[in-house]
Amino acid sequence: MNDSRDRVMDSLLTQHLGETPASMESRYARAFAGLDALDAAAAVPAGRTSSRTRLRRFAQAALIALFLGLSLLLLPFRTNASTVLSHAASSESRSWRDGGERRYEVEVRFMRFTPAGEKEVTLRGNWDLRGPECRLELASDQGPSLIRADSSDGAWGQRGKGPVRTLETRELWPHWIEDRNGYIAFERMDELLHLVQRAYDVAPAQDSEEPPAALRGTTHLVASRRDAVAGPDAIDLWIDAARGVVIEAQLNWAKRPAEAKPARPLRGQPPPPDASPEAEYRMAPGALPAQPPLELRLRRVEPISFPDDHFRRPR
Repeated sequence: MNDSRDRVMDSLLTQHLGETPASMESRYARAFAGLDALDAAAAVPAGRTSSRTRLRRFAQAALIALFLGLSLLLLPFRTNASTVLSHAASSESRSWRDGGERRYEVEVRFMRFTPAGEKEVTLRGNWDLRGPECRLELASDQGPSLIRADSSDGAWGQRGKGPVRTLETRELWPHWIEDRNGYIAFERMDELLHLVQRAYDVAPAQDSEEPPAALRGTTHLVASRRDAVAGPDAIDLWIDAARGVVIEAQLNWAKRPAEAKPARPLRGQPPPPDASPEAEYRMAPGALPAQPPLELRLRRVEPISFPDDHFRRPR
C-alpha cells in the first residue's frame, strides 16, 4: 500500500518538474494498477471503500485545500489596499491635529483660453501645511507667484509683491474636490483620502516598470471614482505604508472645455456680476482655474521646517 502511494507522489513530483503528458498518464496508470492489485489480493469486502476511491477522494480534498489556500493568499493582497489607505488617512489626520509640518511640490496642468485659442498651462509651486494652517504658492513660467493661505489669524492672498487681500475661507480654493461636509479636500490630505475611501474603488496598481528612486518601497494604489461626487475621475497614490504617509499623489480629470472668454461690459454699463476680485484672481496667470484641471500632482518634500510666521499674513 505504501509503495503504491509513493508511486502516486512520485508521479505528482515528476509532473511538476516537467514530465510529458504521455509519460504522466503511464505513471498514473501503473500506480492505480498497483492499488487495484492490492485490493484484489486483500479481497476487499463488498461495501468497503477501495484504495483507488480513497485516493481519489484524498486528491479532491487536496485540490480544494489548494484552491482555498490560494484564495487566502490573494485576498489579503486585495484587502491590503484598503488597509494601507485607512492607515494613511488616520496618520494624516493625526498630523493635522498635532500640528505636523508637511510640504508638497505641486504641479497643475489645465487648459486656458487665449486670443489664439486653447493653450495648455502648467503651474508649479509648493503646498505647505502645519496643523490646520495651509499655504499654497503657485506660478506659471512667465507670471508672478500667487499665494493663498489660511492661517491662525485668517485667510489671505497675495499676487507677486502686490497688496495682501483678506479672503473668506471659502474663497481660498476652487471647488474641484469636496468632502462629505462640503469643505474643500484640497486643503487637507486626510480629507482627500477620506473622500477616496467613501466614493472610489481602490486597488493595488499593476506596475510594469521600475518606479523612480523616490517612490521605491511605496505602495502604489489606483482609485477610480464610483459615486457622483466633486472629485477627480482617477487618483494614483504612492504611500509609505509603514509610516502612513502619502509620498506622491496624481489626480486626473477628464478633459473639459477651456474657460469661456469673459464678456466685456459695454461702455457706460456696470460690470457683470462676476467681475469681482475673485474673478480677477481666476484670470491671473498664476492662479488656479475655476474649472477642474487636467492633472494635479503632489510630491512630498522631507524633511521640512517652516519659520514661525510662514503662514501668517504679512504686515
